[in-house]
This record gives sequence, structure tokens and C-alpha cells, in this order.
Amino acid sequence: MEEKELIERLKRNDRKAQEEFVRKYSGFLFNVALQILRRKDLAEDVAEDTLLIGLKKIGSFRGKSKLSTWLYRIASNRAKQVILSEMRKDALKEKIADSPDANDFVPSEYKKSGKKEIIWKGMEFLKDSDREIITLVDIQNLKYEEVAEILGVPIGTVRSRISRARERLKKIIEERNFFEGELSNK
Repeated sequence: MEEKELIERLKRNDRKAQEEFVRKYSGFLFNVALQILRRKDLAEDVAEDTLLIGLKKIGSFRGKSKLSTWLYRIASNRAKQVILSEMRKDALKEKIADSPDANDFVPSEYKKSGKKEIIWKGMEFLKDSDREIITLVDIQNLKYEEVAEILGVPIGTVRSRISRARERLKKIIEERNFFEGELSNK
């Protein structure tokens, strides 16, 4: 179903449209949250919260952007709220240090490819803004125009940020010699 039709049906509380909405956007929202939070459990919660907020507030969606852009903003704001909440509890640093999810979690689809797993691990060492741009462009395969709209920046900024982020990721992977074992198997 096309986005416009999906939105109209969601506004009428159509059950099938709600199922389609969840099916279509749950993975995307999980990945957005995971890249910000770096914890699977919190990312799942944020993705679920975002879907519920989206369904509840669909009536206020004006259609000036794509639905995915609107949901991305909700998810990223919600994830940032979670970070602030965790920091207020003064537990975030302890959880990151002690949590296997924080340092060892690699999505199953990345474990199938050694090179993808290496890239995922390399992203751990990037700053949030670099992870965000790589996730949107290279993992979610969004067009630069869509990323510019999501982030609220000019398209030229997207181009320069993705270029710099890719360079930093490459440098991290090379410096930490992540490919040594992978390349020796070839």
C-alpha cells in the first residue's frame, strides 16, 4: 500500500493499516534507536514506543515530510530522552561498562558476513553523529535528499558528513587491524 493511503487508513484506525505500519517501520526504528543507544534492550523499547506514539499521533501528521522522516525524528528524540534519563540515574556508565550488549552485540545479519561484522564493530568507536549518518546512508540505504530532510541539514552537509564519517571508520578499522583475521582467511 502506498504511503498516502497508509496514512489515511491509519487516521481511520484501520487494523490492517496498523499491522502494515508496524511491519514496515519496526526494523527501521529499531536500527535508528540501536545506533543511538548501542543497547538492544533499550532500542527495542524505543522502537516500540515510537510505533505507539506514531499510531497515537498520526492525526497530527501533516504530510510535509515522508512518514519515515517523521518517525525517525520521534525515535531519535525518544532515544535521546532515554539517554538523559539513564544519565540522571547515574547508571548509564556502569551499564555500558558491564553490559555485553554494549560492546559485544552484533546483529545476526552482520554475523553472516565477516566484513559486515568488522564494520559494525568499527562503528562502536565512532562518535554518534558519524554512526547516525552511516546508518542512514549505508545501512538504511536512504537517498541523500531523504537524509538531509531527516537531519534538517542541506544536502551538501550530508555529502561531506558521510564522506568524513566513512574516512574515520576506515581509519578506525585499519588502526585496530580488524581485518587481519578476515583477510588472512582469503
